Amino acid sequence: MEKQSSSIIQKLSISYEYALAIGNSLDLEEMLHEVIHTIVHKTNAHRGIIWFKGEKENDLQPIVSAGIRIEDVLRQKGISSLNKRFKQILKRQQNILINKDKKDFLRYCTILTGKEESVLIIPIDNVAILHLIYAIRGIVDEGLVNLLFGLSQKLSVAIKACIAHEKIVEEIWVRKRAEEQLKSSEEQYRTLIDNIQDGVFIIQDNEIKFVNGAFARMCGYTVEEVVGMDFRQLIAPEDNKIVIDRYRRRQAGEDVPREYEFRMLHKDGITRVIVNMNVGLITYRGKVASMGTVKDITERKRAEEEQRIRLNELEVYHVGTLGREKRIIELKHEVNKLLEELGEERKYGV
Repeated sequence: MEKQSSSIIQKLSISYEYALAIGNSLDLEEMLHEVIHTIVHKTNAHRGIIWFKGEKENDLQPIVSAGIRIEDVLRQKGISSLNKRFKQILKRQQNILINKDKKDFLRYCTILTGKEESVLIIPIDNVAILHLIYAIRGIVDEGLVNLLFGLSQKLSVAIKACIAHEKIVEEIWVRKRAEEQLKSSEEQYRTLIDNIQDGVFIIQDNEIKFVNGAFARMCGYTVEEVVGMDFRQLIAPEDNKIVIDRYRRRQAGEDVPREYEFRMLHKDGITRVIVNMNVGLITYRGKVASMGTVKDITERKRAEEEQRIRLNELEVYHVGTLGREKRIIELKHEVNKLLEELGEERKYGV
């Protein structure tokens, strides 16, 4: 009766310490380290290893140990043979308790120290193996095996929780890293864009989402003032219809000119800025948007208009000059004709 009570107390102690170990950390290796040391200590094992099967690896690898070094285990030649046996155990989900006098005993030992008397192997769902070596035969009874097997189900849940936690942490890290890289790229991109003389813009759902400094200066605003505006506010009334019509048709997927000229309205509400726009569609933050450039061609247009006026003036002058010259020639002909009628010599050689 006393022995039975002692056994119950031991099992309760093992269960309690085991529960503390699996709840100690969400770091997989750290948690398993606590578990193997707890089991080896509480069950009086000589040494123990937890073999783990990664998601991408077919073979099991020793991940934590107590009473033996992982490096020493990895140097043994029989690991591949042991792995095959472990896979079969995982597949069958069957506990193995084997004593030294059994023929296969040595095949379940990674390293021989001469103290090995019993080997206990317990599958932990389909993810790991609990591998315990005992130096005293009889320490492990059926009750302890069943207890450890039952606890292994809780360990399986803890392992999956750790893996899920690691994935979440990794996902957060990857996302944070991506955000940092995106922010860095955006800063580099903005620096590049801000050094471009042409205005650059992104418009989505009629709202200006991005402009560079050149664009804002073109129409007399700051970048902060322009971002968030309805783009239609920046179009001169006389060109409003054509620009809006082409914007809507482009958004709908119709084939409209990418490049054309129109007048932007300056912040003063009076001045027109003539621009040449080149625009196309992009995906911006998951939605279709228009991105393009505008070049201020106001001075060029003014110069062209001045040249046209000057050309017209020259044309008028040229036509007038040619008309006068023709009339002079006609008059010379008339003078010569009159002189001939009077019997006198021609005056002009025309």
